[in-house]
Amino acid sequence: KLSVAKQNVGSQIESNLWSNDIYENAWRYGQVSINGGTSAFSAIFQAVRSSSNVVIGIDDIILTLGYCPAPINCDFE
Repeated sequence: KLSVAKQNVGSQIESNLWSNDIYENAWRYGQVSINGGTSAFSAIFQAVRSSSNVVIGIDDIILTLGYCPAPINCDFE
């Protein structure tokens, strides 16, 4: 399972923002908008393996101001 949470600086409370527990032998796309407001916060990425044969990878993390754009779907036709 892979999840993303937000924790405000100085707080012990984590807010779960996104999770995925679908296991496939392929890369999966995910995105999450984090409303940070004016407070400092930490983005927490947590991965939990269900067995010793599971590999979890995270790639291409981008942090920008504003909401995430809609994913682009392309079938190359």
